Amino acid sequence: MKLLVGVFVSMMFFLHVVDAQAQDSQSFVGTWTGETTILLDTGKKIIEAPRQQSIIITEADGNLLRGYRTWSALEEDQQGFVGSVPTSDAQEPFIGVIMSNGTTIRMVETEDGGLMFCELISPDQIEMTYMEAAPHAVIYTTVYKKIE
Repeated sequence: MKLLVGVFVSMMFFLHVVDAQAQDSQSFVGTWTGETTILLDTGKKIIEAPRQQSIIITEADGNLLRGYRTWSALEEDQQGFVGSVPTSDAQEPFIGVIMSNGTTIRMVETEDGGLMFCELISPDQIEMTYMEAAPHAVIYTTVYKKIE
């Protein structure tokens, strides 16, 4: 019986912590920024490339999100790609969903299929892992801070 009570109390504590972190979908709307180093397949080799990045969430409707991701190369000789087009900066639209726990977000770019896996780690910080496959694979994880 004591074990059962202990498990119940632990579950209630866990649910309280998750609920305390959960956000109203409108609180995700805004600009989240950060810098990171990405791994990028240039077609010739895989490089580490520093980037300034932002996630701009423009709309939240229930658990549905819309917005765009921006990025800029911080070194001239380390361009990225939008699809197969080389560029030093980009604005890429996405759609997304907030999972039932209120802290996990999944997003996909609508033009070239980049996938974003996000977790709210504080009211003003989101950790995101980004993945994109061929023709120019990209992967990174970074923490974005909400600035507005």
